[in-house]
Amino acid sequence: MKLQNLASIVVALAMLGACRSSWYPHRFVPAPLEVSLDSPRVEGAKGRALVTVLGIRREDLAKRRPAQVEIRMRVENSGERALAVQPESFRLVSATLEDFGAPYVVGLPAQPLAKDQFAVFEVQFALPDGKEPNDLGLAGLNLKWEVDFEGERVGTGITFERRNEPYPYAWYHDPFYGPYGDPWYVHSHVTVIGHGHED
Repeated sequence: MKLQNLASIVVALAMLGACRSSWYPHRFVPAPLEVSLDSPRVEGAKGRALVTVLGIRREDLAKRRPAQVEIRMRVENSGERALAVQPESFRLVSATLEDFGAPYVVGLPAQPLAKDQFAVFEVQFALPDGKEPNDLGLAGLNLKWEVDFEGERVGTGITFERRNEPYPYAWYHDPFYGPYGDPWYVHSHVTVIGHGHED
């Protein structure tokens, strides 16, 4: 009986810790999503991005941080032209086409990336109008942004699908853990925004 009581206490404490998670139980796939940043018109404008939706972090009043979607990116330059991520160009939209807050970019280098250089940074979007995740259409998320290859601007759009949690407890969430074998659907596109080279 004592061992059973001890086991019950351990389980209860584990559940209590999970209930206090700083993340909402929303996961999005794939993780990461890979997308090409190549320009179809300029040979030296080449790159790629790996993008992962870390999750939706709860509001933190002590840190004055709103509830927000947190996205981690790795951008790589594989071409001859310098690659500059345009931080003000990031936009995030829900599956029901609701806009999230203005982007807050953390860790992006100030200087453009030269050939073979890369940068890992995060982009954070506050939930719109103080809404809770359940108030939003979060079957998916669409992220778009632009990069600049010395005047050759390339726009990219990618879509993540929400994956249902395999756990029976909706309050548990670890943004870095996920079982294998779940299907997902991916959409991405790249568009040339403009260019400044001479034909």
